[in-house]
Amino acid sequence: MSTYLEPLRQFRQAIYASFPQRRDSIMDLLDAFSSNDRARSIVELSLNACFRRQYSALYKAITVAYLESDYPVCS
Repeated sequence: MSTYLEPLRQFRQAIYASFPQRRDSIMDLLDAFSSNDRARSIVELSLNACFRRQYSALYKAITVAYLESDYPVCS
C-alpha cells in the first residue's frame, strides 16, 4: 500500500507548493471537489466535509489564485 501512497503524497505536495498563497484553503477546495459528485456550485462545494473552512476563505482563495495567474478575473 505504501508503494502507492508515496507518489500520491509527492503529487499533492507539488500541487500544494505551486500555490503562492492560501495553499491550505485551495487544497481543501481540491479535496472537496474531487470527493463530491453532487455539488452544483462553489457554495455547495464549501459545505463538503473535506472543506474545513468557511465560505469566505474559499472566496478569498479563488480570488488570490486568479490574481496570481494569467487568467483575467471576472467582475
